[in-house]
Amino acid sequence: MNKRDLLLICVGLMLTAGGWITTSRAQDRSESHALDGTNLNLSHAAGQLHVRFDAPTKGWIAVGFNENRRLKGTHFVIAAADGGAVRIEEHVALVPDHKAVQDLGISPALGNASVSLKDGRSYLAFSLPHVLPHRPELTLVPGSRVHIMLAWSHSPDFDHHSAWRRHVDIVL
Repeated sequence: MNKRDLLLICVGLMLTAGGWITTSRAQDRSESHALDGTNLNLSHAAGQLHVRFDAPTKGWIAVGFNENRRLKGTHFVIAAADGGAVRIEEHVALVPDHKAVQDLGISPALGNASVSLKDGRSYLAFSLPHVLPHRPELTLVPGSRVHIMLAWSHSPDFDHHSAWRRHVDIVL
């Protein structure tokens, strides 16, 4: 073990004590976070932000992005795999409700989306363009400061409120 490895272990332990474990690999532009039994992985390629999120639930899970530190206006992907039925949608938080982007007259930007359920955990993967066509002020390029929302529910019904939700400021 060299000094760099020891330093990375110490930093990891300090971040774990604060609730986040962060691993960043410059070569693949990937970043991972773990919080309260959830896992989030973000990576960049070909003008896209690629997201993977898993949570300890059989209900819906969601990941959202906002340029401001608030729920209102958060652009998010919500998904559920319920009894073989798969549902994945892009929504915007209107507070106290949320609506699918197409119901707001916005074209979906979601790509490569999948959701699955295994052993009581839900797994969501998707990609979004670095710049959403309808939301140029919200940039998802590497180095951008973004307010992320992570959430999950016990129910697969998208109208059911979250059982767990966290908001975190990060630099992509």
